[in-house]
Amino acid sequence: MAIGAIGLLTARLFILSKPLLANGGFFQAIGTKATYTLMALPPVLLTLGLAGVVWGLWAHEKWLREGRD
Repeated sequence: MAIGAIGLLTARLFILSKPLLANGGFFQAIGTKATYTLMALPPVLLTLGLAGVVWGLWAHEKWLREGRD
């Protein structure tokens, strides 16, 4: 669950810093392929982060149910 939260926070920080990078000419300097990779990174991190949080909550709930039996 913590890894999922870290993925969500990292994606959020990247999304917030993207305008600063674009204004500084960073994307022009790194090239087209790297720019496309960086554009695809936030959705991937958000998807994996959400999956990690959901899996962590599910595993914790399963662990609690097994402890009661």
